[in-house]
Amino acid sequence: MFFDLFGIFTVIYPVWLGWVMMITAAGGLFVVVRRDGTDGLMDGAGHMLALILGSAAILFALNRLSIGLAPANYYDRLAAIPRLEVMAALGALAAFLALFATWRPSRAGVVGAALPLFVIGLAAQALAPTAAYFVVLPLVLTTFALLARYAAVQIGNAALVGGYMLSLGHQLMQGVGPTLSFAVALPLALAVLSTLPLWPGMEARKARAIAVAALLGAASVSLWVLLDAPAASRAVYSDTKQ
Repeated sequence: MFFDLFGIFTVIYPVWLGWVMMITAAGGLFVVVRRDGTDGLMDGAGHMLALILGSAAILFALNRLSIGLAPANYYDRLAAIPRLEVMAALGALAAFLALFATWRPSRAGVVGAALPLFVIGLAAQALAPTAAYFVVLPLVLTTFALLARYAAVQIGNAALVGGYMLSLGHQLMQGVGPTLSFAVALPLALAVLSTLPLWPGMEARKARAIAVAALLGAASVSLWVLLDAPAASRAVYSDTKQ
């Protein structure tokens, strides 16, 4: 099992170590619940499930808006990827603010938010262990940060996990963004999880205003892609490759 970390070096570890990390994460989450109780556990799980499904639905709708009713031209969609990334970022921000802005999670609430991702991590480790690292490692790192209670550790975890998920989201948009932009819902959820131990909450009115502005901005970018002239890089034979 190996992956590149920020283009700096390659991380290599055996597949069985993924199971050790999942067991470690499970143990750490159990310790938090044992110490703090279960108050907020289901609330956290509900918030995270709503984020995953809600952000995927928003991104799917925005992407469909950018395509319109006619068949999409392959080369136009490739040329539109930078704008589609902006669309996805704004849509993700809107989904996050709508669901998490005013919530100040307890430690048990953070554990609850981790549970849906833990289930996804178990499935990934069992079915695709060489590709499960991007779920497994954020889970175990966030568990350590939650146990540590030190702000410096939690900030470092949020920066590391959030930065990697931002990079992964960019790569996904480069690879499948023109058709499957909702694929970034999972990196978004993992990035959000890493910030929850630090999240102070926001004033509801301000959060709603920013969320609406972000969603309108995302829709505007989608319409820009839809209504824009054919890309200059569009191949002369592109009408035969839809």
